[in-house]
Amino acid sequence: SHYTLQEILRLQEELKSKSYGQRESEISSVPVMETLEVFIEGDGNYTKKKFCQIQNACEGKNVICVAFLKSATAIGEESTYVLCGGVDSNLNCYQCIGGEKLFTIKLSSPLLALDVKDYLIACSMMDGTVAVVKFDPMKSLINQEKEEYLQLIKDHSKYVISVQWSPCGQYLATASHDKSVNIYCKRDGEVFVEKVKTIHFSSTPECLTFRCSQPGILSGSVDNMPPLPPSTSLSCCCELIVGLRDSAHLVCVDCISFNERRLCLNEQEFDTHVSFTPLMLSLQPAGDLLLIATDKNMHVVMNMLTLKRVRILASHASGQYGKPSVCWDLTGKYVYSNSEEESVVYVYSVASGKVVHRLSGEHTAIVRGVATSTAILNYGEVVNVLATASYDKSVILWT
Repeated sequence: SHYTLQEILRLQEELKSKSYGQRESEISSVPVMETLEVFIEGDGNYTKKKFCQIQNACEGKNVICVAFLKSATAIGEESTYVLCGGVDSNLNCYQCIGGEKLFTIKLSSPLLALDVKDYLIACSMMDGTVAVVKFDPMKSLINQEKEEYLQLIKDHSKYVISVQWSPCGQYLATASHDKSVNIYCKRDGEVFVEKVKTIHFSSTPECLTFRCSQPGILSGSVDNMPPLPPSTSLSCCCELIVGLRDSAHLVCVDCISFNERRLCLNEQEFDTHVSFTPLMLSLQPAGDLLLIATDKNMHVVMNMLTLKRVRILASHASGQYGKPSVCWDLTGKYVYSNSEEESVVYVYSVASGKVVHRLSGEHTAIVRGVATSTAILNYGEVVNVLATASYDKSVILWT
């Protein structure tokens, strides 16, 4: 349904003074604090149709992770590429239109996660190494295979399960099963990153993401802050959010002061029971909703302004040994999710909490990674694109 301006203003006033009660779910009754964002249903313009399939995307090996890279061509036009990595230990880059391979960079071990900010690609690997690759669209593609474009970081002793750039591009974070998280900072105008903090935990970090704002809005203080690398400006205030195994809380770390705060994953702050493990975190494009993929056959949507659950998404499967992969539709109204032991991608409406579509019949093995972006297709049309990576050795692009 669509809301008039008068209805939106009325809802805003109600939200300031009213907490909504119990709402039945398939798996439990959960308190829900409704927000205006959740009230408004999307227009149904999510991805539904396959337009390209890249076979043997990782040299015939299982594909584990996928991401998008956007760049400007020599004549100023924007191009979108799809990146993937997996058991072949390569970073592979393909054209979105036609699926032509552009380059391959050989790395030291199988890739577990990818994240891209501007022209910098961060790759986390099974041997505990993190590679930062610079993509230079103005140079010939063959040069992308030269080692001078790599920064290899070897600060972890076990495999790095998650890697994330901050939205501002100033910070890079890595989470490893050596029970540590590293925060790196990039000098202004430089490519390379320097480690500024290592955080040790008593339990294993499984996932992380950043939430950025203007200086002073997030927790923490710049008083007595540790020194940042020289020539680094504080253009934004970033908070790193870490999900841990065997913990009832998310840990939020201020990237300036490194002060920590904890967000309870249960309905009540005093409840320390570990109900589930967060295995992947994804922040809505607008930044207000946090999607928490868990090992209990459900995803939790949390409002980062009220710190309350607003939705439970529970039609897919994700058990103790599963590896859920989720991402937001660029409208922020829908969520794409894989499902354990299925070759299907579930499309959830955040407004209703229900599955509105299933992308099926194309992959022949489980889907391991999902990612979204925009791309310019034929005739200059700009469309939202979803990439899905599968153990059938392929990557499929959907519009």
